[in-house]
Amino acid sequence: MKLEKLPQTKIIFMRRTGIYSLENNKLMESIKEWLTVHDFLNENAVILSIAQDDPKETAPEKCRYDVGLVVSDFPPLADSKILSGEIESGSYAVFPVEYTATAVAKAWATIFDILADYGYSIDQTKPVLERYTAEMIAEHLCKICIPIELLKK
Repeated sequence: MKLEKLPQTKIIFMRRTGIYSLENNKLMESIKEWLTVHDFLNENAVILSIAQDDPKETAPEKCRYDVGLVVSDFPPLADSKILSGEIESGSYAVFPVEYTATAVAKAWATIFDILADYGYSIDQTKPVLERYTAEMIAEHLCKICIPIELLKK
């Protein structure tokens, strides 16, 4: 685990609403295809997948899942499937993970205990992120980024 202060970040993204499932992977493939066609996907690209809602707090069928590209400025977009937005700055615990179903599931099963052991809780005001770069994708890696705050004593 590494602690990072992530800056406010502009993104263009696609969204799906519904139970977090394998459909999220289809959304990732859709955005990568769109980014490739529109010449946004290159060696400097940073892709984020964003779980906007906690299914323990939000009805699973209303959970929002976004996949997008970090941008320095919002490009003009004529495609209604592509949205734009910003992620607020914040402190994150960053966990590098091999991008396999088993490794990701294991990470999700242990991350919150690790955070508690270090005295952190999840900052519910910010989304959980998975971050990918071209280099990480080539090596089948991702980084799970959990917004954190110190546990109140």
